[in-house]
Amino acid sequence: MLDGVLTAEPDNEQAAVCLARTWLDEDPGQSLELLKPIEPGTEYHDSAVVLRTIAELFLHLDTPENLEDTPVRPVYVQAIEHLRREEYDLALQRFIEVLEKNRAYDDDGARRSCVAIFGMLGEDHPTTRQYRRAFSNALYA
Repeated sequence: MLDGVLTAEPDNEQAAVCLARTWLDEDPGQSLELLKPIEPGTEYHDSAVVLRTIAELFLHLDTPENLEDTPVRPVYVQAIEHLRREEYDLALQRFIEVLEKNRAYDDDGARRSCVAIFGMLGEDHPTTRQYRRAFSNALYA
């Protein structure tokens, strides 16, 4: 149904975001393609940024060996696996661990991942509230 909406209305960002979310697990590359046209300043840009970040992370699961080989790589990959299984608490714990040990890893990937999870869950979600302080502490430690 959303495919049809996008065919009829290629600029429908709401449909693109919804469809990208449905493709996220099965084909993160397709999600990225759907989100490409969404630019800063548009209504769905923030949602697109969250989904792009998550899609890029999921692509790492196909080729984890392409990530920089450092001691945090296994923890980072484990965090992505938890995220894919929607185990947000465990994903945040691992991403924060990476942030504490090597903030620059994967082009600041752990920080961007935490921000994406918080954005997806919302600021009032109990998991966001539980991990926001640890995240901030890791950033400024």
